[in-house]
Amino acid sequence: MRRAVWLAGLLALTAWAGDFWKDKKPEEWSANEVERFLSKSPWSKTVPLVYNVIRNVAGMRGGPVPQGGTVGMGGQSREISEPAPTPPDAAPAVVRWESAPLVRAACAKAGWTDFNATVATYAELYYVVSVTMPESARAPWLSGPVGRETKEQTEERIRGMHERMLQSASLKSGGKSLRPDRVEFVSGTQNRVSLYLFPRTLALEGTDNEVDFFTAPAPMVIRARFKLKDMRATDGL
Repeated sequence: MRRAVWLAGLLALTAWAGDFWKDKKPEEWSANEVERFLSKSPWSKTVPLVYNVIRNVAGMRGGPVPQGGTVGMGGQSREISEPAPTPPDAAPAVVRWESAPLVRAACAKAGWTDFNATVATYAELYYVVSVTMPESARAPWLSGPVGRETKEQTEERIRGMHERMLQSASLKSGGKSLRPDRVEFVSGTQNRVSLYLFPRTLALEGTDNEVDFFTAPAPMVIRARFKLKDMRATDGL
């Protein structure tokens, strides 16, 4: 009897862990299947946030100055990024290939109508990759000093963060690297969502390449790897 119960549980777990998107249409998915597809599937990666600190380093003739040292004539200062301890309670981010038709169908099933419509306006010209940040990532360096920041300072800080995101982001596949044309902030159904719009010049359709996504919205680094051979259940990217 115990063995029969164990086997039933194992079969149920195996069925849940299977690639249901290959056998069922999105409109047939359960709520749990939609949630799983949009967070942990070949199209959706739940990834840890790696925290960095950025500090100014002064140097002479390109070399660093020891702590407490001084900079002589001709010395230059530069910013360097160093790993920092990740908070023990840090929640992960979700990186998702939003422009894929199967992902958009899953978003429709989830009832994300407005968000889906926004993605649709970009999907014809761009590979759209989203990053959903956890609420816990709203640290002071991202949200600004409460009550001590003017409207102009807030706008300047947001522009600076937007520029860092745009300059640091990339898609890499088959030895080629691609930068996004734009980064758009949208009101998603889950916390804060950024849409990275990559021009479709890599021509990824029909390949089995791995695609690496990278972005570094200070002070965090976010990486995700997509395996295109596992994303062939859909008719496009």
